[in-house]
Amino acid sequence: HALTLLLSVPLTLRYLGVERYGLWVSLTSLIASLHFLDLGIGNGLVTSLAEAHGREDREEAARLVSSAFFLMVVVAAVLGGGGWAAAGWISWPELFQIRTARAMAEVAPTLAACLFFFLLSLPLNLIERIRVGYQEGGRYSLWQMAGTLAGLGGLGGAIYYRVSLPWLVVAMLSPPAIVTLAQGADLLLRQRRWLLPSWQRVDRGVTRRLIRLGGIYFLLQLLTVLGSTVDPLIIAHFHGPEAVAAYSVVQRLFVFGFLSQYLLAPLWPAYGEAFARQDWGWVRQTLTRSIQGSLILGTLSGIVLWVGGETLVRWWVGADLSPSPFLLGGFAAYSISGAVGGALSLPLNQPGLNRGLLLIFLVASIGSMG
Repeated sequence: HALTLLLSVPLTLRYLGVERYGLWVSLTSLIASLHFLDLGIGNGLVTSLAEAHGREDREEAARLVSSAFFLMVVVAAVLGGGGWAAAGWISWPELFQIRTARAMAEVAPTLAACLFFFLLSLPLNLIERIRVGYQEGGRYSLWQMAGTLAGLGGLGGAIYYRVSLPWLVVAMLSPPAIVTLAQGADLLLRQRRWLLPSWQRVDRGVTRRLIRLGGIYFLLQLLTVLGSTVDPLIIAHFHGPEAVAAYSVVQRLFVFGFLSQYLLAPLWPAYGEAFARQDWGWVRQTLTRSIQGSLILGTLSGIVLWVGGETLVRWWVGADLSPSPFLLGGFAAYSISGAVGGALSLPLNQPGLNRGLLLIFLVASIGSMG
């Protein structure tokens, strides 16, 4: 992921120009803001699978995966129909403050391409959730690395052949989707064949439980969207896509400030298994070490990126974008608080505790939107 950011941002910015790059970021942010519409089922599946794995209950795991998969297919179909019907009612050039004729012509097909891959990702993302639920994050990361490199190759090919923005999106997003399909085949047809989705294993009780558990995660994801993902959309509407480009470059630079969250992500299902076994000593020790490590990494990376951020941006994408010290300082503070918050959120993702996490996200989202 970090390699993709390092290479894709300067490549796409130089190829598309500031306005079209800002449009691309705005559209992808719009689609990313819709991920809460999976109703929190994916995250609920992680927690439920971790518990079933702790009890070594294969039948329950099979019912969970089948119920979640067909539920996501239905959600994708409903959202696809609704999106198609609503798209014609919105003036996209006016919404994103687009000025050039080329960008105006590209906005609708680019949005359609992004929406297609978003709908496809709803059931495909369950592959990752299954991996995480079984604490196989390392295997998933290897597959994800292959998909990321393939997507980067697709981006390079699109730029080489100088395709339009919609086809650039297709070229960049198709290879990772294909790799995810291959990973799903490897996982469900070879490694854990008992998890292969089947209509006969769909269980109404399990489905209701996933929806009920997913409701909390749905609200958490919605608050996350309100607190962070919609920022480029707000900026685009009031200041145009050029301002989005500057914001996006700095935001992507500071992804390195959240290194601790990537390192700690496998602890989510591990906490779930420890809760199921009531191993409270392990929970306390792991949480303490996680907070300490996250604070150190977040502070160091935040300071380095704040002090050297302007130079890094100039070296990275050229002199066209020059971030303000206030923007860099704001992201530095965010990287520190976000790193510690990420460590705290992992044990709070468990049933019975996630309502407290919901309150924290509510306060944070209100503050961010303000």
